[in-house]
Amino acid sequence: MSTFKGLQFYIDLDGVGSSNKDGMLPLLRRHILAQGGTCAASLQDCSHAVLRHKQQAAYTAARELGCIIATAEWVLLSAVRQQLQPQEDDGLLPGPAIPGFAGHVRQVTLSAITGMDRGITRYKVECSGAAYSADMPLSTTSHVMTTSEACRVPSKKIETAAA
Repeated sequence: MSTFKGLQFYIDLDGVGSSNKDGMLPLLRRHILAQGGTCAASLQDCSHAVLRHKQQAAYTAARELGCIIATAEWVLLSAVRQQLQPQEDDGLLPGPAIPGFAGHVRQVTLSAITGMDRGITRYKVECSGAAYSADMPLSTTSHVMTTSEACRVPSKKIETAAA
């Protein structure tokens, strides 16, 4: 596949997108490499800067260097569709979290969300300012996210949360 052939991506998700197997960073790297792109070690070496929000220091630097600014979602959508998708604006969040959100949502866990959907959902949770946990500690988990299909046959996490 060559959707990203000749493109170099610098990725800075500003503290989210964990590097473990279901995090956004490895998901992006896998798709970039599979589609013929490369991952750059610095902004100076990239054609595209994959960023999370406009308050990042990398945002200003990328604009000054003339890098194309992209979101993680744009990279994944382009990779899945095997064609660079249109970018009308940079699509970045205005800031690092939704104001006040973390004060209402302590920790989120996911149930029955798998594959790329799991990585994207986890990333969106982290971008909102909430914490994510795969384990669902009852003392800190405030929300369980799942699919509508999974609600018909509840998982152990759903049953525990409902109790």
